[in-house]
Amino acid sequence: MSAKSLFFKFSTLTDPRDPKKTTHILAEIMFISVCAILCGADDWNSIRWFAVMKEKCFRMHLKLPGGIPVAITFNRLFSAIDPNEFRQIFIQWIRDVIGGLEQDA
Repeated sequence: MSAKSLFFKFSTLTDPRDPKKTTHILAEIMFISVCAILCGADDWNSIRWFAVMKEKCFRMHLKLPGGIPVAITFNRLFSAIDPNEFRQIFIQWIRDVIGGLEQDA
């Protein structure tokens, strides 16, 4: 299971923001957030800190046109997205991961 599949899954998430007022790519913010949470981040500041510490790695795979988002950006975005849509996308990604593990066994 590649990181691209997680990014692809999040690229289908409905973006509630005004496109004229966005600097960051929604799928990139979601990807960074999930990576940070899986590595132990448990609040917006720790997600931001994780992203800053791993920025070089993220830049190898993501565009990051607005750089690393600030903590309030993560907060605002998660407050604005549809939680049910996010949950469905995340669950499908987990199912894909588990399916890939079963195929490798």
